[in-house]
Amino acid sequence: MDPDYWRSRWREGRIGFHQEAVDSQLARFFPQATAPPPASVLVPLCGKSLDLIWLRDRGYSVTGVEIVPEACHAFVETQGLDPGDPISAGSGAFARWSSGGLTLLQGDIFDFTGSDFDSVWDRAALIALPPETRPRYAAHMLERLRPGGTILLVTAEYDPSERAGPPFTVHSDEVRDIYPGTTIEPLHRSERGEDEAARLGLSKLILQVQAIRKLEEPRPPSPGTSAR
Repeated sequence: MDPDYWRSRWREGRIGFHQEAVDSQLARFFPQATAPPPASVLVPLCGKSLDLIWLRDRGYSVTGVEIVPEACHAFVETQGLDPGDPISAGSGAFARWSSGGLTLLQGDIFDFTGSDFDSVWDRAALIALPPETRPRYAAHMLERLRPGGTILLVTAEYDPSERAGPPFTVHSDEVRDIYPGTTIEPLHRSERGEDEAARLGLSKLILQVQAIRKLEEPRPPSPGTSAR
């Protein structure tokens, strides 16, 4: 992930990936695919997404992580979050704002080492990353998730000869490869309208929603028993 690239896009206003409304896939699938409130939810590469507010208002404990200061400041200004003391996580430092059950952290998601989240909402993080970075990112997300936790993932599929990305095309077989130790449940697959595909310079665009569940850790043998 190239932080300078994303910072330049925010500074120049090239943020077509930002949605002015709550994502319809979140509202439709998140409650049925993940643990109920007050479950903890991590939203990586969150930008200034209104999905954070939707989750908080339904009783989830929400942590959004975004590397671009301009995105964080825009969200803070519109949503009235209060500044808090910076925190350290891993090798990085994070600016922090909060309001009720919502915390926004400004810093590199790969430096964030918070763990034991019940869920991850990934609408536009994995597909924002180039192929060589996606396995590292997927492993990092699984480390943040408790056993039995769920990643609700939205991916895009299109002819890569028509667009270099981002968003990048990510097929189901790649998802299976980079999320080992999980079960993957396809929830929804739909072809987007011609206008949406054309806006990205594509002849065809397919979105897929999948629930990725981290397997429970094996229980240790009971006292007095032996492994066979």
